[in-house]
Amino acid sequence: MKSIIIEDRTTQLGADPSTAKTPPPPETSLDDILKVQEEEALNTPSYELSSHLLRPVLVTEEIAREGFMGDFLLSNAIPERFNKVKFELVLDTENPVNPDDYYESTQMRVQYTSEGKSIEDEIIQFDYVYVMPGEKIEGAMLRDMSTVKLADGSEALMYIGPPYNSFQWMMGSNNMSLFGTLSEEEMTAIANDFQEQKFPGSTR
Repeated sequence: MKSIIIEDRTTQLGADPSTAKTPPPPETSLDDILKVQEEEALNTPSYELSSHLLRPVLVTEEIAREGFMGDFLLSNAIPERFNKVKFELVLDTENPVNPDDYYESTQMRVQYTSEGKSIEDEIIQFDYVYVMPGEKIEGAMLRDMSTVKLADGSEALMYIGPPYNSFQWMMGSNNMSLFGTLSEEEMTAIANDFQEQKFPGSTR
């Protein structure tokens, strides 16, 4: 087991840019995905954060943009076969983390599927995690993962399945992970497209 540090390149005023160690990619089985798809959000708790029970909640793109605390960017390199998209924010629906802003969240999920195809055949799932200034996310690098150099010189972690391929990297203030029925080339193109976009506060 070894770990890797991927730099957060977002400019932090009055402080050095934070760094983060990426967590391992989500080891999500098809059964887990189907469960999330089929069950109502109130019956699918995700995890606890101090006194809050957080779970993914289906929202509109507009609400996702307003609620997510990190850089909200979507890739322009999604293959055309993925023509359906949904957005989720990770929230405590009964006891909001921020009582003044019900939808404020440090975590968001965006899922792409294909019309007429099952998620066994075609799926892309992105998990966005906002990294607070100075925060570090600890995680081990899995034995079968490889390091990929992106076009901007930063590094990403890649795992080639089965059942799904996955990719992890830092995107501005976000720790990003994706998995799905994508080739190595498609995943790399998506990550490079994200890195080429302008991030708020970026010096690039």
